[in-house]
Order: sequence, then structure tokens, then C-alpha cells
Amino acid sequence: MKTDRTRSMLLAGSLLAVAAFTALSVGCSSKSKSPAPAPTPADTTPPTVTLSGTSASAVSAPITVTFTFSESVGTSFTLGDVVVTNGTAATSLVRVDPTHYTLLVSPTPDSSGTMDISVPAGSFSDLAGNLNTAATATSQAFNTVSVPVQYAVLDFNTAGLTYKATDFGGTVSTFPASAPPAGGPSTPVLQVNKTAGSQFWAGTTLSVGYLDSVGAIPFSSLHTKLTAVVYAPVAGASIKLKVEDASNGGHSVESDATATLGWQTLTFDMALPSAGTNPLDFSYTYNKVSLFPNFGDVPGSDQVFFVGPVCFLGTSQPSAPPLASPVAVAPTDAPTAPTQPAAQVLSLYNSSATYTNVPVDNWNPNWGQGGSITDTTINGMTLKLMNLVNYQGVAISSNGGDPGGTGVLNITGRNILHLSYWTADGTNLQIFPINASAEYGIDAGTLTQGGWTDLDIAIDQPGFDLTTIRQLKFVASAPGQFYLDNIYFHAPTVPTTLPPAPSLAAASVISLLNSSGTYTNIAVGDWNPNWGQGGSISDATVAGKTIKLMNLVNYQGINVSPTGGVAGALDITGKNTLHISYWTPDGASINVYPINAATEYAIPSGPLTQGAWADLEIPITQSGFDLTTIRQLKFDTTSGGRFYLDNIYFH
Repeated sequence: MKTDRTRSMLLAGSLLAVAAFTALSVGCSSKSKSPAPAPTPADTTPPTVTLSGTSASAVSAPITVTFTFSESVGTSFTLGDVVVTNGTAATSLVRVDPTHYTLLVSPTPDSSGTMDISVPAGSFSDLAGNLNTAATATSQAFNTVSVPVQYAVLDFNTAGLTYKATDFGGTVSTFPASAPPAGGPSTPVLQVNKTAGSQFWAGTTLSVGYLDSVGAIPFSSLHTKLTAVVYAPVAGASIKLKVEDASNGGHSVESDATATLGWQTLTFDMALPSAGTNPLDFSYTYNKVSLFPNFGDVPGSDQVFFVGPVCFLGTSQPSAPPLASPVAVAPTDAPTAPTQPAAQVLSLYNSSATYTNVPVDNWNPNWGQGGSITDTTINGMTLKLMNLVNYQGVAISSNGGDPGGTGVLNITGRNILHLSYWTADGTNLQIFPINASAEYGIDAGTLTQGGWTDLDIAIDQPGFDLTTIRQLKFVASAPGQFYLDNIYFHAPTVPTTLPPAPSLAAASVISLLNSSGTYTNIAVGDWNPNWGQGGSISDATVAGKTIKLMNLVNYQGINVSPTGGVAGALDITGKNTLHISYWTPDGASINVYPINAATEYAIPSGPLTQGAWADLEIPITQSGFDLTTIRQLKFDTTSGGRFYLDNIYFH
């Protein structure tokens, strides 16, 4: 066992031996050994990052931002290192490789602006532990404002459509507007001038179809709003929008919005109708649009508004297209020029310039009607086009046909209203002359379609004042389109002499009328009973004697008995031939009906003589027809006409 002294001696010897060997090696070497390499310098460069994935134009959807690092950042980059303003980051980063990450970023919904994405300094580090010292950012414009599903009821810019503005109350519209104010739509717009002194309800109907229609607007309980792009020249102007059924003006609804100065988009909720107007009815068709600029105001000077697209919010298309015109849409030429002597005529309108027209205050006054009267050009001639839905007026005198306005007409001696019309679809028409205090309807009879036709309408109702004619009104039970020309009052074509006095013995006669006094006339119950007919029988004076004038439009009756009943009826047994002397300028044929207590039957007159007195001898000989209770007479025709009558008797 080695002692400590032994161990010490052995250790010292070993150390001496090593030292000697080392010294020997150095001393014997032919060259010296290379020094040890210097240690690698420490990494102190901070990492950087660049952001990409944005675009120069505004976006409306999420974008993917790519983070590209200058070197590997290991796991030091996390979602919390990204700052997003005006947007929302996804819930996790996507690591593509050690130097690339991506992140989905969504802009703020239903908004617009700029979304900022940034990485602040000190957010991540490289593998040596160096933190980034520079912040990095990018930005992205966005617009996520939601545009509701909608369609343009009127966009004023669709090829193939004819845009029309039908003005009323004093507005004057121009399409397209030549120089609209800046800041409005890039597409064409309508200019609406509410002229100085216009009615407070002045406006215009905007349309593309027949009867001033548009495509049917598909209102529902969820979708009740329309918008209109409007330029207002004054702040605070009340803009009214009205929608209605082009075939039924009673089906309508109105709504209001207040405009600011300049261009704007106004919203009209038709479920919130104007005070005192009809509510929205989802069972109705609404295919006609009218706009009333600055409703309620009578301007002291012109107010020029501009109207751009009118849109419906909620669906992408109308429920039906605009109304289509009938197949035969229009005449190809004007009617024949009139030939009445000018001295006998008061002309409201004639395109041929045969007569000088009197001033008419308003061809299309707003009476709440469904249609309109506008100018139209046919073969270079300007005519009137009446879209007759229910009724339509013409204000002859000033102030909309005011009884006290200037231009009231005295048609005494010119009480025949002449009218040339052309219609493709009109089936019936009533014409109402209106004086200072009254009006009455005159039926036009069976209408001709597809060709020019002339009406001569006698205004001869007893007691109707001919000295204060201020308006005309047209009424139809079904919509129709009428081209009108040669609208004038003229002197009637009348006989200048009486027919020869009858010569039969008085004992063989029962006389209803004879102007000569040859017979004593019985008391006739009523020469002009109201049977709903279109014409009339009235007194007329010829050569100083009173005869009868029958304006026969469709049919006309006479109550022979006091009330038209059996009481007081005539017994014409043995006197069963009816004699009538007539003079007509235009009648072509006539049917005469004797009516007894139980029945009637028609007796045709055959072809009639025009322009001279002629006699009819009408035998009442139908088998079984009771001659003891003759209580009425009736006349009808398919062609109309005016008939001067005398010498009406049974013999």
C-alpha cells in the first residue's frame, strides 16, 4: 500500500518528465504552431418584417395579409403582435414557413373608411433573441355599406324605352336635362321646372308605357319603400311621390320626404302615406308614378328641380311590365280639314289652321283623373292625344276653368260641338259641356275604331246656359286612347223652312205635334224622359214656329201618356199609321218603336233623305200588337244624327 510520501515522490517525478518532454519538443521543431481561431461575433441585428396583400382600390370583403420576415423568428410572432383598426383579425395566424405568415383581416361591416394593419416595435425576435426595433404598417380602403336588393322603376337610361313626363299644374319638364348641376347621376336625368305661379300641387307623371304606366311595383308587407334621386334648388322642399293604378286612378297612395339643397337620395315609405290620403293596399296594382316638387308651395319664381333614378327597395324586378299599347296604336295621318265657314265657328283646336283657335287655359288640368291630354305628332301634324282612364277635363277659361276667368265662351248660335277622333281601343265616350253652374253628359254612341270619325254633338238641353261655357269633360267606363283634332263649336246646319202643312181630315188624326195648327195636339207626357240615353229632344224654332229637334246618339224616348204608363195611353185602333216629317243634315237611318202596355217592336225607316224635309209613313201592323195602350215611342240608330221633327201624328 502506497504511503503518502511515496505518492508525492511519484507525482513530482511525473511532472518533471512532462516538462522535460515539452521543452525537448519545442526545441527540436522546425516551425511554430498556428494560433487558435477567434470566437464568432454575437448576432445583434434586429429582424424586420414587410406586409403585403392590400390593393389600391377599396374592398368590400376580407383580405389576406402576408407577413414576410428578414430571417426566421421561430415561434416569437403571435396573433397578439398584430394590431388591426377598423377591422377584425381572424382567430389564428397561418405559418407558411419560418419567414412567412398570413392572416385574414375583415373590414368593419356596413361601413366605409380605411383599415390599418400594423406590427409594433418589440413584437417578435430572431433566433438570437434580437427584437424588432421598427414598427411596420399597411392600410386598405374599404366600403362594406350594404346595398339593398333593388331595381330601377325608372332609370332614364334603358335602351329601347321612351321616357315621358306628363306635366300638370304648371310644371314644364325637359328630358334629358341639358345641363344638370354637378354631383348628380352620371346617367341622363329629368329637369322639372315648377314655374312661377304654379299650382301648389303641380308635378309630373313619369312613365315608359301605355296610359302613362311603368312596370308594376311589387309592394309587400316587407317591402314598401321607393327612393328617388332628386336635386332641389331650395332647402326644406317637400317632395311628394304618388303611385297609382294606371287603369284606375282611385287606387293610389302618396308619401312625402323633405329635401335639402342639392343632390340627394330621398326615401319614400309608402306604408306611411301622406296625411289624408289612401293607405297602401297590397291587393292593388301600382304601375304609375308621379312626383310633386315642393308640394304645397306656390312659387314666386321658377324653381328648377332635377330627377334621377327612381328605385324600389326589396326585389330585383317588377311584378309585371309596363302596359302595352293596343296593336293598332295610332293613325298615320290627320283627319280631313274642316269646311264650316269660319264665321260660324269657335275653334279650340284644329291642326290644319283652317280656323284661328281661341286660347285654352289648360288642356290637361289636374282633376285627380287617371289619364292625360298631351300633344303628339302624326305625319308632321300636331294633334291631341287623350289617354282616357276614367275621366279627363279641358279648362277653357283661365284659372283652371274658373267661371269668372277670362276666356269663358258664349256658344249661342254655335251650340254644336264638333270633334274628330281616332281610337284603337275606345269603346264608349261621354262628353260633358260645363257652364258656370252646371254640366250634363252627352253620349257619343257607338265608336268607330281604327279610323278618323267625326262627331257633331248638339248642346241643347233645356235651361242649359250657353253663354258661360268654361270647361269640357270626357268620361269613359273603360280605358281608351283617343287622338283628337278639329275640336270646335259651330252653328248647326238647320232647315230654313217648315214642312208642308198636313191635309188629312182632323177626325182621322191623333196629333202629338204639328206646328201649322192644322190639328189640336194632345198633351204629351214628356218629350225628353231620362232613360239613360245619350241624346235629347228639345224645342227648336224654324221660320217662327216651334218644332222638335232630336239629337239622336243611341236611342231616345217619348212618354206619350202622362208618365209613360198605361194610364192615359192612346187607343190608335183605326189610326195605326204613324206619320213623321223630318229634316236631317246627317242622319242615315232610324228605327221607330211603338210601345204598348206589354211590348214594343222596331220598324225600320229605310234610307233617309238629308238636307230636305221628308215624310215617313210607318204602319203599325204587327200581328197581336195591342193598339189600345200606346204609351211611348222610341227611336234608335247605329249612326247618330240630328233630326228636326214636325207633323207627328197617328192617322
